[in-house]
Amino acid sequence: MNGVDGCIVLTPSLERAAWIDAIQAGARGTRWTVQDEADGPPPSEGDGHLVAVIVSDAVAALALAPRNWAVITTGTVHAALAAESQFQTPPGQGVWVASRLLAQACLPPCGATRLTDENRRLWSSPVELLPGLKISPPIPDQDEVAMSDAGLALDLYATGVPAIGATADWPTSLFSFDRRNDANPTNPAIQDLTGPPRILVYGPYIALPPGVWRARIRFAVDSAAARHQYRLEWGDPGAFAEHRFTPGRAGFYALTIDFRWTAAAPSEVRLVLENGAIDGTLEFTGLTVIRIA
Repeated sequence: MNGVDGCIVLTPSLERAAWIDAIQAGARGTRWTVQDEADGPPPSEGDGHLVAVIVSDAVAALALAPRNWAVITTGTVHAALAAESQFQTPPGQGVWVASRLLAQACLPPCGATRLTDENRRLWSSPVELLPGLKISPPIPDQDEVAMSDAGLALDLYATGVPAIGATADWPTSLFSFDRRNDANPTNPAIQDLTGPPRILVYGPYIALPPGVWRARIRFAVDSAAARHQYRLEWGDPGAFAEHRFTPGRAGFYALTIDFRWTAAAPSEVRLVLENGAIDGTLEFTGLTVIRIA
């Protein structure tokens, strides 16, 4: 028989160990045999048992051709921190790993059981995760923890699959900047434009699921910077939508640009200075991402 009976996608979470304990406890006395991917290949089927595999990567799980799906994406605001611990990533890179796995967790079919931060308050206990496999979900941690900038960005996935109209603010700390001529060394988002044509702002490489996503980029220019030519790019690292512009006058600006993701993939915005400059200052103040289709 091809495929496993079930896959349980469990994205990075500080509650991971508690979820695995709850799933294993729920499987006792049932026909289900549950295997964590971290413990090796799934067991073979036989003796009337049903096999379920706990995975982090939904794309890899598709190769297992599961007949039943469950997706658990709780604790998204701390998913970056959890990913750094789970996968031993360098500090600051957990947001990239967590966003990729959260974006891929949107891909299982719409009939999958989904347990999310948004619907958690509606659960009854026990919850039927897979047919015949009922669990008592772990009680969420009640400690108040300040939301990090990465958490603010990943709150986009609080509902599991971001709906049309879902939005998130991506602060400047998540982006990278040209550093050859900082107008303010303590704030790289303020750029001295003196120098050759170049990319001023780029990033943040937070993954998005399939759909049309709008980036609303915010920045300010002084009177000298307002005369320069710029190019705004938005898309995944392999393809971009582009918009060229010259502000014309000093002030604060907000520009929008749309791009369609056809797969779960990282996102990148680039703000490019298209001509060499002898003066001018530009300040990048953040980006809002919105799913529009």
